[in-house]
Amino acid sequence: MIIDSAFSLSCSGRDDILSLPFFSAGRPLVQDSSQNLHPKCHLTTINAGSMRFRWNEENPTRKNFLLQQNIISPTTGAATSPSPLAPPSGYPQILALSQKLSVPVELIHSQVVYAIEQGMDGLPQLLARRGSHPDAMDLWRGDGLITTNGNLVPVVTVADCLPIYLYDPKTACRGVVHSGWKGTGIVREAIKLAEKEFGARAFDFSVVIGPHIHSCCYQVEQERLEFFTSNFGKSCILPPNNLNLAQANCNLLVDLGVPEDNILCCSDCTCCDSRFGSFRRQASHLPDSMSLEEKLRHFTTMMAFVC
Repeated sequence: MIIDSAFSLSCSGRDDILSLPFFSAGRPLVQDSSQNLHPKCHLTTINAGSMRFRWNEENPTRKNFLLQQNIISPTTGAATSPSPLAPPSGYPQILALSQKLSVPVELIHSQVVYAIEQGMDGLPQLLARRGSHPDAMDLWRGDGLITTNGNLVPVVTVADCLPIYLYDPKTACRGVVHSGWKGTGIVREAIKLAEKEFGARAFDFSVVIGPHIHSCCYQVEQERLEFFTSNFGKSCILPPNNLNLAQANCNLLVDLGVPEDNILCCSDCTCCDSRFGSFRRQASHLPDSMSLEEKLRHFTTMMAFVC
């Protein structure tokens, strides 16, 4: 499967959020046989403001944006300390067990994915974790979430890295992963986890690769090119030194058994297109004397979620 000839689409929508359906056999999934709506892929734009997420910070912009979508956010702030089994301080605004709850992770650029379910108290609970990383000692630190519960809304943040959305209509498994160059392969971990925990099959998954930095703007050093050639194939390298992260992930997905016409790759480049937040466009020019944490505050972090 070569991206240039693959099923691709440019995103459109409101000025603050873009939404796309999943596709199966090249057709959009809208309703099932019982007229139930299938979930969609969502990504905020630069106009929505920064969706930066840290457990020890409050972000009213993010919280209020989700509330406008009728999605409740967990408590965050200086006193927050994630535990292995439960959200830090719960969701104080829960009105009913049918309320949609955002379930975020604090990114660590890993291949760590969590499978979650909704407990009797309505709160998210851990089913299993796949992948390891020294910073993933507690739940809620990682780069992906999957669930079969429609009340739980998996959420990650991105800015140039790939938001990869997954959905299996047969098991109702849905999720989203953050896939940067370091975490390339996390989509495989997510599908393997879904197979183990939910009885899903790779063949039944629909996958959307959302807006991300494209090869036109992604020049990298020789060592990284060699790493991707060895692990993901020559097709993800373009001369002279450009890397196609979407192609690497498509290669993984096809090798796993996901049908090519179930994979949609968005044609929008976050670095080229000013609708999107982009680390490379907004922050890469900043002086070396500036710390990474300072640079992270100079670009617009976007939020990717499935519901």
